[in-house]
Amino acid sequence: MWHTVSRWMMTPHPSVEDGVVNRKIAFTTAVSSYTGRTHDIFVKNCGTYMLYNMNFNEWGTNWGLCVDTDVCKASVEELDQDHRLVNAWGSITQTDDRSLLRGWYRFKNGFEKMPETCPIANSCGSLKPGYLSQPHPEIGEGIVERKVCFGDADQCCSSSRDVLVKNCGTHFVYRLYPTTTYEKYCVEESSTTMCNANAYTELDDDWRGDTLPRTDEKRDDTLLTAGNWLRFTNYLGRMPEYSMSIHSCGFYYPGYLRGTHPTRAQGLVNYDICWSTSMTNQDQSCKQAQVRNCGSYYVYRMIKPPSWQYGFCVAQDQCKDARDMMDRWRLVVNPFVSGQSKAADQTTKKGWYRMTIGHGTMPLYEPDTNYGGAAYPSWMLGELPEQDDGEVERIAKFAGTSHQIKIR
Repeated sequence: MWHTVSRWMMTPHPSVEDGVVNRKIAFTTAVSSYTGRTHDIFVKNCGTYMLYNMNFNEWGTNWGLCVDTDVCKASVEELDQDHRLVNAWGSITQTDDRSLLRGWYRFKNGFEKMPETCPIANSCGSLKPGYLSQPHPEIGEGIVERKVCFGDADQCCSSSRDVLVKNCGTHFVYRLYPTTTYEKYCVEESSTTMCNANAYTELDDDWRGDTLPRTDEKRDDTLLTAGNWLRFTNYLGRMPEYSMSIHSCGFYYPGYLRGTHPTRAQGLVNYDICWSTSMTNQDQSCKQAQVRNCGSYYVYRMIKPPSWQYGFCVAQDQCKDARDMMDRWRLVVNPFVSGQSKAADQTTKKGWYRMTIGHGTMPLYEPDTNYGGAAYPSWMLGELPEQDDGEVERIAKFAGTSHQIKIR
C-alpha cells in the first residue's frame, strides 16, 4: 500500500534476551523532514521474527507502517549518467544533486561505486565533487553509515552528508539524499581512461611549433571541441611551459601551460592555459585546463579559446630550434655608440636564442656601463647549467633592474 507518510524505527531491534523493550518510531513527513513526528511502541524479538505493539488509533490519515527488505534484491533506482564519472569535467558540464530524490541507488557506469579518495576540483561535472571519506563495507557487514565529503578548489571536505551503503557482493547500493548547490555524488572510473587511443584527438600541425612565426593563413582552435582530450604528436609532444612572443606558432596570441607538467604518479591535474597577448603580458590571459601524464606522452583537456586569434602551441627542442643571435656589437668589450638604434633589445621577440659569437654565453660579472654595445649592458646571476640540468631559471641583471630568464 502506498502512503504519503511512512514510519521507521530510530534505534536497533532488541535481542531475544532483551524481552519486551520500548522503542521509538519516527514519521517521514516531508522530503527534508525525516523525524517530523515520533511515537513510542513495544518490540519483542521472538528469535526468527519480531513482534510490534503499537496504537494505530493515534495515526493520522495516510500514515503507514513500513517493512524492511533486502535492498540488494530490491529494484532500486539506477544512475548511469556519464557526467557523474570522476573524470568528467565540471568546466564543461556542470550539474548538482539538489533534485535527487531520497532513496536507494545503484551506479551502473564506471566502476559502479563512489571514489574513496578526494577528486580534484571540477571533477564529475561539478564544482563540489562527492566521495566516500571512509572505505566501502565488506560483504556481511550489512547496511552501514558512511560520510560523503564534497570538496572544492580549496579543501577536500568543505561540506559533508551521511549516507547508507551496503555491499551486495557484485555491486554496492547507496541510500542517498538531496544535496545543496554544486554538490554531486561521483562515480569512480579508471584514472587512465583519457590515455586510451580512442579517447583523444591527435594534433600534428607543424605550424604549432613555439619558435615558428605566424603566417597570413588563418588558424582557428575554436573549432576544436571544448572539453575533448587532445594529444600533440609532433616536436616534443607537449605544450611550452613558458610564455612566447606574440605572433608565434601560427597565431596572434600563442598559448602555453602555466607550470610544470605533471609526473605520471600525480595523475590528473588542474592547470591554466595562458596566452601571450603582448610583448610583456605573462600569466594574465588564462583559462582552465586539465593535463594527464600518460607515460610517454601528455593529454590535455581545454576550454575553448577566447577567439580564433588564440591558439595552442607545441614546445620544440630549444637546442635544435633556437634563433641565432650573432650581432657583434653584443660582445662585452664593445663600447656603446650613441645613435646605434640596433644596439637595443626593446623590439627583440621573446623566445629561445643561441649566441653564436664570442664565448656564446652571457657574462657572469657586471660589465661597465656603455659597453656590450648598449648603454645598459646585461649579465647573468648564477652559474651556467650542466647539460643534464635541462632547462633552468636564472636572473639577468641590467643597470638597477633585473629580469627572469630561462637557460638550457
